[in-house]
Amino acid sequence: MITRQLTIFLPFLSEVARFRLDNKLGGTSEVIGRKAIKRIYGDKHGGIIDGLKKSPQAVIPIVLKRLKSKDEEWCEARRQFSKIWNEQCKKYHLKSLDHQSVTFKQTDIKSIRPKNLVTEIETLYDERMEQVTDQSKTVTGPHITITHKDHHILEDARALIIHHLRRQSHLQNEEKAKVKLFLNGFLQDFFFAPRGDVSDDDHDTDEDSSEEDDETRSRGSRASNKGGTRRSSRKADRPAKSVKLTPGDSDAPDAYNLFFTNDQWYAFLRQHQILCERLFQIYTYNTAVVEQELKDRKNRKEPTAQAIKMRQPNPMPVEHYYTHFLSLVKDLLDCNVEPAVYEDKLREMFGVNSYIAFTLDKLITNIVRQSHTLATDTMCNQIKSSYLKQRALGGAGGSLSTQLTRATVESNYLKDAEQLLSEHNLYKIHFYKQGSKLTIELLDGEQTDETETEQETARTEEPLQIVASIEKGESMDTSTS
Repeated sequence: MITRQLTIFLPFLSEVARFRLDNKLGGTSEVIGRKAIKRIYGDKHGGIIDGLKKSPQAVIPIVLKRLKSKDEEWCEARRQFSKIWNEQCKKYHLKSLDHQSVTFKQTDIKSIRPKNLVTEIETLYDERMEQVTDQSKTVTGPHITITHKDHHILEDARALIIHHLRRQSHLQNEEKAKVKLFLNGFLQDFFFAPRGDVSDDDHDTDEDSSEEDDETRSRGSRASNKGGTRRSSRKADRPAKSVKLTPGDSDAPDAYNLFFTNDQWYAFLRQHQILCERLFQIYTYNTAVVEQELKDRKNRKEPTAQAIKMRQPNPMPVEHYYTHFLSLVKDLLDCNVEPAVYEDKLREMFGVNSYIAFTLDKLITNIVRQSHTLATDTMCNQIKSSYLKQRALGGAGGSLSTQLTRATVESNYLKDAEQLLSEHNLYKIHFYKQGSKLTIELLDGEQTDETETEQETARTEEPLQIVASIEKGESMDTSTS
């Protein structure tokens, strides 16, 4: 505008010589022009501004040329930085939406430790005892009730645990064989699940895991045909060693297992349940993603985040996300992938809800350590032997329809467990085949005869109540009481 005015005044040179600028430098603000000149000329901006005021016809062309040059330079710099900013936005887009993972990782690593799990149920026990004191009545029943919603998740959990177990270089092959036999045999029997292949217990090589990986991949693909027929494990059809059980009891649809045990066994079962629960949640998220993707494909060509250039297209079909997730967990356990990369890939597949799987490596490591304790510790083996002995006698479970006939032998099993664990916490654990329900109760080690009678009655009534709740279709979600 000022240049145009000078051009108009050229015929009137005397007028041009007398032309001056005010503090606004020909604009509408005293600040904008001064800041622009100061940004370019720095400490010398005062002299430039004085020159513009006193001799605009000489100074303006020079300053204007410098302003145009700087403008072009800044525009080019902005284009270059825009590429970097766009990459950063794409990289941290999903992470910026995840507000739970940082707190979760800090608290979860502590909460999955055996000591904290024992403290949790002891707190529930103390709360119940306070309630009994306040209301002057006896309250019985499990402190923790858990539902295993999918037996296939048990297979996935077992595969991950054994995969990490094989990589433990500090364990001897004999110790690994004991742990694998426990995981493939005893634990599967307790959950009424098909036994794993125990034929490779004496061959602790990395090649053994290839067949198990193929099995996991075949199970992971079931997310793409939700509601269809699920394929069972190929290893489940192979013959395996089994303990001597009461004839027909484990095959009954209303069968249950009863297990009196200590802190170590309780902590392992809780850690195992947490792993299964999180795997099931990820599988559920994958199912939801598949359903949503199939629905959205009818209305759009690509996801919204990709359309606005906030996410790169994922070449992997959503139907294979769960399978890829299991592979990523194994890579994380083997230190073949960085934790940050692992977390980013999970966010890309399952969104902000994937934070529950960020600590699976820590959880599986704790489970392997705890399972090694169960397989090698003298007391833990005595507890398992007592269970197997009582199972053969009919005192550690059977059919709910014939539970009343086993009340005496189950009471004897409790007395043996109290004697064996006289100086330890005593837990009563039920697993019900119908509904896949696991109940855990912390028992008082110093019971009077009257209390024992009341608890024996409760043990008789509890399974019948659970069967009734299953038949009525009541909620079987994980809960604490």
